[in-house]
Amino acid sequence: MKRILSYIASFAVTSAPLVTLAQQQGQIPGYLPVPNIVTSTEFVNRIGTIANIVGSVLMGIAVIMILVAGYFFLTAGGSEDKITTARGYLVYALVGVAVALLAFALPAVIRSFLGA
Repeated sequence: MKRILSYIASFAVTSAPLVTLAQQQGQIPGYLPVPNIVTSTEFVNRIGTIANIVGSVLMGIAVIMILVAGYFFLTAGGSEDKITTARGYLVYALVGVAVALLAFALPAVIRSFLGA
């Protein structure tokens, strides 16, 4: 039974890309057309907009997590388990800050690769 289910699952996964070949050519009714990105400058600008939004959200979450870690440090009361938990929150928050900063730097990296 497990073998049959694995065959069905592998067939479904491998045949899923074929579904995209059956798409209707042209504009699909009810959907907005995707704007055409003509130049590399427009592409970098769109990536920059997306990176700014993602970076801002990540930075906001990281700041909240730093505040939560500070709260856990203050309320730990000398308990090693609570201090370890607070330290973990702080480390993850700092990783989040680093990822947010990388998101802000992404358009500059793409711009340097494309020469835009």
